[in-house]
Amino acid sequence: MTLCSVFNCNERSEKQSSSGVHFHVFPCRSKSPTRFRSWVNYCKRKNFNPGNGARICSKHFKSEDYNQSDLLRQQLMPNIKVKVKLNTNAVPTVPQNKPCSTSNSSNLSEREKRKRKKEKKEIISSIMTSTPKKLKPSFRSFENSECKSSDVDDDDDVEGGNLVAITNESFVAGKQNEISIQCELGSEVLKSHHDLSLNLSLDEFSTSEDESFEVYDEDIEVLQTGKNAIRKSKEIENDSCYIVFWESLSILFTRCHYCNAKVENIHNYTKGAMLAVQTICENRHIFKWTSQPLSDKRLVGNILMGAALTLSGVLFNQMKTFCSSLKLAFFSRTVYDKIINNYTAPAVKLIWDQHRQNNINELKMGTNIWLAGDGQFHSPGFCAKYCTYSVMDVRSSKIIDFKITQKGMVQGDLEKIACELLLQELEKNDECNINVFLTDRHKGIRCYIRTHHPNIEHEFDVWHLSKSLTKRLKTLEKNHHSAFMWKTSIINHLWWSAQTCDGNGTVLVEKFTSVLYHISNIHQWNDNEQIKKCEHDPLTDEEIKNKLWIQ
Repeated sequence: MTLCSVFNCNERSEKQSSSGVHFHVFPCRSKSPTRFRSWVNYCKRKNFNPGNGARICSKHFKSEDYNQSDLLRQQLMPNIKVKVKLNTNAVPTVPQNKPCSTSNSSNLSEREKRKRKKEKKEIISSIMTSTPKKLKPSFRSFENSECKSSDVDDDDDVEGGNLVAITNESFVAGKQNEISIQCELGSEVLKSHHDLSLNLSLDEFSTSEDESFEVYDEDIEVLQTGKNAIRKSKEIENDSCYIVFWESLSILFTRCHYCNAKVENIHNYTKGAMLAVQTICENRHIFKWTSQPLSDKRLVGNILMGAALTLSGVLFNQMKTFCSSLKLAFFSRTVYDKIINNYTAPAVKLIWDQHRQNNINELKMGTNIWLAGDGQFHSPGFCAKYCTYSVMDVRSSKIIDFKITQKGMVQGDLEKIACELLLQELEKNDECNINVFLTDRHKGIRCYIRTHHPNIEHEFDVWHLSKSLTKRLKTLEKNHHSAFMWKTSIINHLWWSAQTCDGNGTVLVEKFTSVLYHISNIHQWNDNEQIKKCEHDPLTDEEIKNKLWIQ
């Protein structure tokens, strides 16, 4: 265990991780005798000769004594442990506090607890036994004050121009104080009362981040009063959000919201991105406020921020670094994972199930079902672990369904197995009679559809075919550069041949192979059965001269 060598300093190495206190070794006596003597004199210990284990904690040094680069790195990278070093000429200069007895402080706290407990008993007994006397109404105006009402329904609108004085009695520490409130009321007669609870225990203000999207304090409520009361939004997702600095926000908590008295004690804590404030005034009125609305004891703001983070595609580590740099309160990764598992993922799955069922219902209402499928691996090459196979409606271009397969959970080709699972689910569970299914030229899928689904017409996607043809044409660049220059024209000709063949395979082949005659400046031939000439207009002499024909 390392102790601070300074007289009257009780810092230990056990508290280093929680309090952020560091311990520094004494400078070398032979290399820096003056600096060593300054450190020894600062300890104020008689006949003190520091040994190899002597240390002075960081509480006795100013921020200017540390390496500014290390301090900047510590602020910008709070999640990374940065070793902050002292400057070469740093000496402890922070004034030392006067010695104080720890037993006195503990006794003080115990006396304060007993005093408050006694006050609470006196207040309860006075409320149960005393009879309020009739008091004369007095008029006093409190601007922007908020009161808890017991006899007024939430649906009553407070309107009108009449001024009615309402007087009640508040019992504090066995004494009766006159409290008067001026409000703008209609014809109703309202009775207001103050929260007389003096339970000053702050155990409910837990700082655990693992539960930062939950609050089990049923006393927190939104207070409204006056003609221009701000009502709670029924749609939380449409409510506006702002970034507020504590220096600006703390001004609103200098006065009691019940009696306008001066606030004696203010306590605040954060749960994730939520700020909660509790104030206690001179008359022992307790006021509680939270920066986020609650829904079934859940902090809506934390949940919405976690959902927005997931749906926007922003990485959690990037958002955490941004908030740390700005000193903006934010929840931990554990809370973020809980928000995904408990809220975001179930909501996304519910919407997807509804969207999928609607698309399938629209698909079955049509005469023919034409689908196109393709697989996507999470990484290129043969080391991919996941494969996502999606099926799209050719007419509406909507994704009908998808499957994810993982290596190790299934045996065989991932893309083929995902395609099999999709076709089985669509035909058996959803009762879809698929007429045409377009895929790439995957050998396993071709064999599966031919043997297990002979009623489905299997066709190849032109996009995959053109992509494969483009790769093969790139090999002509070195040895056959003149043929490589026709690459774009050959790909476009493939698309045109597929669009104009009217589903005839023979016409498709003859139209596509006719490009070999065209690039050789031959526009009529007799080799084919149906296609025997080019369908473009006759070329001019200038066009023939400018083309790079193949000999």
